[in-house]
Amino acid sequence: MELVVAEDVDSICEAFSNSAKENTNNLDSEIQGLVHFLRENVVSWDFTGAYSMGNSHYGMYTEMRSATYSVQTNGGVYTCCIRDVPNNSENQNVVGFSSISIYPIGLDIEYGHSGQYGSLVVYRVGQDTEDFLVAPLPMEKLVELIDQGDTDGILKVFSPVVRDTANGLQEEASELISFMDDKVISWEPYTWMQSAQYINGVKANLREMFFYLHTDSGLYRCDIRDIPEDTSQGVSAGIYSISIFPALFPDQTPDLNETYDGYCTWGRENMGISIAYQQENQTD
Repeated sequence: MELVVAEDVDSICEAFSNSAKENTNNLDSEIQGLVHFLRENVVSWDFTGAYSMGNSHYGMYTEMRSATYSVQTNGGVYTCCIRDVPNNSENQNVVGFSSISIYPIGLDIEYGHSGQYGSLVVYRVGQDTEDFLVAPLPMEKLVELIDQGDTDGILKVFSPVVRDTANGLQEEASELISFMDDKVISWEPYTWMQSAQYINGVKANLREMFFYLHTDSGLYRCDIRDIPEDTSQGVSAGIYSISIFPALFPDQTPDLNETYDGYCTWGRENMGISIAYQQENQTD
């Protein structure tokens, strides 16, 4: 925080390991975004916990640490997770910070266990939303197509790489129309973030947006991941995945289990559409 107050981006970058620097193409800009978020939004912060893992093998010692903090901002409570390698007698390139992740409280499954190098900020909608509010929002376009019952139109908003790869996309689009028409009363945006991801071996910017869906049978979350711009290596812009599943409001703790964990991360690991229903119905 001292370096943030001083806006000393260079010193923060220097604290990262050589491996993190080598595996992050735009670490400077990521740290600039981190500094901006912390300077503009943080009211207070508290240490909440840490763990350390050490391993000794044939005289070689490795230690990895993870520390978490509760960060109070003008727009709500966030979690900050800092991972570093303080010791590695075999490979000095990995010594230093590995990652700094900041995300709204309650999203540990989605962002607390990421192996991604560098810095990541997941915003609540309402804080620095200019990059998020690219008209039309994917949800706005989807709702328009769903109201029209336009299955072909929904297929066209997906990236061609998804249309060419995902199985059963047309049937899933029809089910999405049915779900939204029958159940959803209203929707609201919750969070957004953007980071570099590999899609079929090609590095592309991927935007993640979480929305809440209000229905007669309870609250659902709709996660939409999309590629905002074409890449130079042939990955075209469009939606990557849509996943819908039963959810709780922020700051409520779900009964964590393998099934719920899978709902939260399905859209990151899979292309296409997935809908998980409240327990009275089957999950697809």
